[in-house]
Amino acid sequence: MKQYCSTKRLKARMALLEISQTELARRVGCSPAAMARVIQGQTQRSRLLPDIARILGTSVEYLIGESNEPSKPHAASVASSLTIEEQHALSNFRALSAPDRQVVVRVVECLARSPERSVSRHSQPD
Repeated sequence: MKQYCSTKRLKARMALLEISQTELARRVGCSPAAMARVIQGQTQRSRLLPDIARILGTSVEYLIGESNEPSKPHAASVASSLTIEEQHALSNFRALSAPDRQVVVRVVECLARSPERSVSRHSQPD
């Protein structure tokens, strides 16, 4: 018999990691409505559970109540919470020399502080 995700456990992991429903949906790659159904316990053994568990640093078995072990090792849960794009960027960053890494860090810090952080700034020229 299919089992429902434990909404209590799912919400507790989200709170622990300070991940909102919207952010979890974005990281999993589903609509906010689909995520809401999972969080509210309206879906049985959702196909999203493996990705949700990975992002929340736990297992599907824990989320559905088949295990009482909530956490994976911290380093694994941090790495698993990265999106594919973030994992790729990190891999490329690690391949850089130390001086190049410093340049990338400075560029990212400048972009993060920029008040004009909009998509239009990165759009193609006319």
